[in-house]
Formats: sequence, C-alpha cells, structure tokens
Amino acid sequence: MTGRKYQACTDSYRYGFNGKEKSDEVYGEGNAYDFGARILDPRLGRWLGVDPLQIKYPFSSPFAFALNTPIQAKDPDGKLVIFINGQHGGTAYKGYWEGFDDKVMKRIGDKKPRYYDGALGG
Repeated sequence: MTGRKYQACTDSYRYGFNGKEKSDEVYGEGNAYDFGARILDPRLGRWLGVDPLQIKYPFSSPFAFALNTPIQAKDPDGKLVIFINGQHGGTAYKGYWEGFDDKVMKRIGDKKPRYYDGALGG
C-alpha cells in the first residue's frame, strides 16, 4: 500500500506484529509475518495459505485471521483460534456475557475451545 511503511528501531530487528518473525527476504519489508503454520499478510489482514484446521470452521473463510474477529479472538500460531472473554463484572453486562461459552461452542462446533479472560478491573 502506498504511503504506509513499517519503521522499526533498527533494520536488523526481525520481529514485528504480535512478536512474529517478519519474512522480508521473500515478501518485501514488513509485508509478511511467519506465524509457524501460516504466513500473514498485514496489508490484507489475511493469511497467504489456507488454515490447516479449516475443516473445523466450515462457515469461515480458510484465509481469515481469528475467524474474522481480531478483537474477540487471537490466533497465535495460525492454527487454533483462542477467544478472549471480555468484561464479566457488574450487572450491566451480565445478560450480554451470559451463555457466551455455549454460544461460541455451538457456532463453531468445537466442544473444547480455549478462552482467556480479558476483563479489566476497576
């Protein structure tokens, strides 16, 4: 994309987005990050290869990052989507988060998902 450039403290630093290794030699400076199972193109926000576990997520594109929900989930190695639960405290959000786990498991058909609590204290 013209007009956008990643600038690190030093040109020899190999890591970028999410602490993943950049693949500058093959794709150009800052154009790809190696997640292990797949390579991410940050310009598109898409993987350059299909998800090796795509059979588990037939409703989602095999090229999507974190099931197209990068705010609610992460994909640390390009294989497994991990959902990050939001705030659970207070009565205002109780109805919203109630049954969250069941809804996610039903939606993706995965009975053993991994969740992390991203609640903020206050």
